[in-house]
Amino acid sequence: MIMRLSKIHHNFFSTFLLLVGVLVSSISCAEPPQVSIELPSGSVTLNKGESLKLIGHATNKSSDIIKGDALLWNSDRDGTLGRGETLEVQLSAGVHTLSLTATSPNGEVSRVFAKVTVVN
Repeated sequence: MIMRLSKIHHNFFSTFLLLVGVLVSSISCAEPPQVSIELPSGSVTLNKGESLKLIGHATNKSSDIIKGDALLWNSDRDGTLGRGETLEVQLSAGVHTLSLTATSPNGEVSRVFAKVTVVN
């Protein structure tokens, strides 16, 4: 009887460790997306009223492309600029820090930045 109980206890404990290992493994596999801004590249200066083309890309760990509403463009001066891989915007005068935020289907988030100066 003691041997049988020990064997059941051992099997339960082994199964528990296996399940915990799988859970920890799947949690640690989640990684934020890889995000890049193609345009503007580097520091950009433009005149007030000029259009600025924004192009950005993002992929997740599986190299799946993240696009559409999962990509959000913002300016620290003008607020939300729009969503998607490509936008064309006009910014107010001043120095802007633009951000492109990508959200993966699992809810992981990454953000990259670019500087733009708009002169009068």
